[in-house]
Amino acid sequence: MAKTVVQSVLDDALDPVTVGVSGAWGSGKTTVLRLIEDELAPKPPATDTTILVISTDPWRYDPGIGAKEP
Repeated sequence: MAKTVVQSVLDDALDPVTVGVSGAWGSGKTTVLRLIEDELAPKPPATDTTILVISTDPWRYDPGIGAKEP
């Protein structure tokens, strides 16, 4: 699944693309996101494309305030 998402993200024909990961508690969402991040991790440059992965942990934020404010 992670490789398919990465292929979609890197496909210029799909630019812009948005990917959502949804599932029940414990279903593996974080694992899938980490696999995607690993696939996008810096490797020897094959192209001029720069990929920046920004991770966030929503559990660190007060749900009453929201993740963007802090």
